Amino acid sequence: MLSADSPFHADHAWEQDRNIRKGKIQFGRCYPGLSEGALTFMKSSLNNKSWGRPTAAECLQNSWLRAHRARHSKVSFSTEKLKDYLQQKEEKRDLVRTKIQGPFFQ
Repeated sequence: MLSADSPFHADHAWEQDRNIRKGKIQFGRCYPGLSEGALTFMKSSLNNKSWGRPTAAECLQNSWLRAHRARHSKVSFSTEKLKDYLQQKEEKRDLVRTKIQGPFFQ
């Protein structure tokens, strides 16, 4: 959500599904330069075991998140990845529309 890139990145959908199930996260690729506190918070929030994830109340008590809320600091990211992501999604939608229409609807 922060970088418009999946921390479970893979070249194929089935590989990405496997990465999600196993909790195989590739944060360095998505979030270069984030602090250790931010990475720790995100890793705990994306734990593949539901019992291992913090509750909403526990998230709000996280020291990294509290420190940033107290200072009203902002974390900003380039929007280039988001623009690329949206363009790729639109291209995939167009491809699906073309396949669905097929030769019978022309």
